[in-house]
This record gives sequence, structure tokens and C-alpha cells, in this order.
Amino acid sequence: MNKGKRNSALKRLLIAALNISIFQYSIFNFLSCDNFSCPLNNTVESIYGFYAADRDEAGELITGRSVSLGDTLTVRAIDIDSVLANKLVNVSNMQLPVSYYNEADALELLFTDKQARQGRDTVWVTKRNQPHWDDPSCAVHVWHTITDVQFTHNLIDTLVISNPEVNYDGLENIQIYFRTSQDSNEDDEEATDE
Repeated sequence: MNKGKRNSALKRLLIAALNISIFQYSIFNFLSCDNFSCPLNNTVESIYGFYAADRDEAGELITGRSVSLGDTLTVRAIDIDSVLANKLVNVSNMQLPVSYYNEADALELLFTDKQARQGRDTVWVTKRNQPHWDDPSCAVHVWHTITDVQFTHNLIDTLVISNPEVNYDGLENIQIYFRTSQDSNEDDEEATDE
């Protein structure tokens, strides 16, 4: 092989080796990037579903009939005096943030009907908080386990913990069963443990 062909072959080999090295470096950087090891959907919110409190002849709650609220609903976190959901209408569920480190969240649910009449209920959600890391390079999130709920009975008939684990899986956590009859007791402010 003459000297010119050998230099040309050596030059092509060096270029190929350089291209392979650049490709390997790019793949390594791509795979080690923090954005790919941390989940994009990492919002931790509790999900409340709305249901009708229908009862059978024995007075037992019949579960499963989802309802859409016709009234306007505003939800306020009592302990921090902050509005979490403002003027929800025609919704069958809501997603609310959960406090990171409080042992319980106190929520005020304010309902306003089309005649501007208001009803109010309070919900207390007791929980355990657990720090959670998806990867050491990701930010810490706090997941929660709901241990108890208490509530007033103005418009709410019953609360059921359907999934106690609050994380970013998107599953419903609490079912709110609303009274279906017009004879709800507006003065009943006694909390109930469910």
C-alpha cells in the first residue's frame, strides 16, 4: 500500500473514531440528564369526588352515583386563610393541594346557589406525611397517607376515604356524598368522625 492511501485510510479511521466518541459522549449526557430521571407529573394533590347520598330502604348508603355540582363551590384552607379552589361550577370532582407538614388540613367548603343563598361545611383531613425522592438528583416531594376525616353535616351527608395514599398517581382519595333531599339541617355544625 502506498503512503498516500495509508494516510487516507488512517485519516478516515481517526474521523470514524472521533465520530463514535462524540456519539458516545452525547448518549452519555442524554441518559444522565436529571430531567429524564425525575417524573414530569409530580404534583401532589388530593382528589375529591362528588356523589349523591342515596340510601336504600334500610337507610344504608348506596355508593357510586357521581354528581355534578350545580351550586358554586369555593374551598378555603382555614389554617392559612387561603382560597384553594374558587367558584367551581358544574364539576364532579376537585383537586386540592395538601399541606406538606401539618398533621391535619382544615377546609371550608362554601356553596352558593343561583339565588345567592349560601351553605357551608368544614372538613378536617388528618394525615401522615412522608418525604419521597424519585431519584437522588430530583427534588424531594411529600406524599401523604390519610388516616381520618371529620366533617360538618350541613350539605355533606358522608365522607369516605376511597384511597388513603396521596401522591401523584391521580387516583381519587376522598368521596364526598352530598344530601339529595331539600330538608338538610342548616344548623348542624357538629363534626362527625368517619
